[in-house]
Amino acid sequence: RRAKASVEAALVDQDLPFERLLEELGVARSLLHTPVFQAMLAYETAPKASIELGNIITETQIISPPTAKFDITLHLNLTPAGTLTGSFEYDADLFAPASVQAWVKSFTQLLTHLVANPQLPVHSLPL
Repeated sequence: RRAKASVEAALVDQDLPFERLLEELGVARSLLHTPVFQAMLAYETAPKASIELGNIITETQIISPPTAKFDITLHLNLTPAGTLTGSFEYDADLFAPASVQAWVKSFTQLLTHLVANPQLPVHSLPL
């Protein structure tokens, strides 16, 4: 009953325009970035499947968009072989390639230590 009441209370204003919500909350709106979040982590575990249509065989191709959708996105993919691959998509007007390379190095170091020491709390792992 409490959960139902909580959900119903949250849904009362579901049709409120986003601009009005920001105004009511006193949040300054900037058109320079997305309004809800600027960073995203996308984790994909499904294998890239090919589709056969008679004599035609399709396969998935990774296409890089000409512009980043968000300030920064980390795409992680678990391959059928069990390996983890990843890539950063970022706004080149905001971040230098050297900064992104440093993040790749730090993230790789973090994952390496996490796998080697799964019993350690995440906050104690080196960055």
